[in-house]
Amino acid sequence: QRLAQPPDIDLSQHVVHPVMLPAPPAQTNPPASIAPARGCPKTAPPPSGYTFICLVGHAGYVTTVFEVLAESRRRRILDLVRDRERSVGELVAALAMSQPAVSKHLRVLREAGLVEVRAAEQRRLYRLRPGPLRELDAWLAPYRQAWDTSLDRLEQHLDEMARDEAGRDDRRTH
Repeated sequence: QRLAQPPDIDLSQHVVHPVMLPAPPAQTNPPASIAPARGCPKTAPPPSGYTFICLVGHAGYVTTVFEVLAESRRRRILDLVRDRERSVGELVAALAMSQPAVSKHLRVLREAGLVEVRAAEQRRLYRLRPGPLRELDAWLAPYRQAWDTSLDRLEQHLDEMARDEAGRDDRRTH
């Protein structure tokens, strides 16, 4: 049985993190015809009993928009830059946080593509980049539709219950 050649993977925009994990017992190595993904580091074979796995992620670390938005202070920063550009100093004052802490949150937001920065003399001004939020909104649309459908069914059920209750009250009073 011949295994297919893996597709070429462009890793030019990624950082490669080699990891060694214990190999399952009785594991066989893949045929030599299967080349590792381009960009995986050339290393010595792993020690006996270990398997070499090449984990690939975006530069630095991989963070989803969900992970970025899970932090309440980052959501608050987005609220503040939603309507207009804000300097780091304005954000520090509004959030009652230290400048280094605000800067760290801004870096995470910038790396996730949620804010952009521009220099204005000695200040750095941050503003919202709505693109990733539009993508998130588009992804959430079918879930929102499912939720709306459930709420519509609940409303119909409650209306039916109210009509049934009103009908029973009318029969009792007549």
